[in-house]
Amino acid sequence: MELTEQLRQQTILAVIRASARVEREAQGPDRRRVFRNTRYLLAAAVALGVSRSLIAAELGVRAETVRTRAGLHGPISTTDFAELTGLPLARIHSWTLPSSPEDPASHTATHLLKALLHDTATHQPEATEPAPGR
Repeated sequence: MELTEQLRQQTILAVIRASARVEREAQGPDRRRVFRNTRYLLAAAVALGVSRSLIAAELGVRAETVRTRAGLHGPISTTDFAELTGLPLARIHSWTLPSSPEDPASHTATHLLKALLHDTATHQPEATEPAPGR
């Protein structure tokens, strides 16, 4: 099943919102990693066609802020991505993804978001026609 553009954007924005929330709450050594994850997800979202202005409105920042932060593409661990999406780690591991050469347990944010969109489309409930007379 194909996702509508609106559902594609909502799916991606949900991950970005989760990442921004984790970033705000992070302390100590985790802060750098989660900040980098958000940067990578912003870049991936823009690469997948989500407008900077839509992302900015969703996060309550200026589009210029998104442009500045979305400059880097990079890997995110599957564990971090599972936490952001709420999906079981085993489900993410079942996706066919190219691994990062630096860390086999990481994949680029773009590949992860594309796989999430595919997974969302695959697990969408089929629309059913209402019964006649209802």
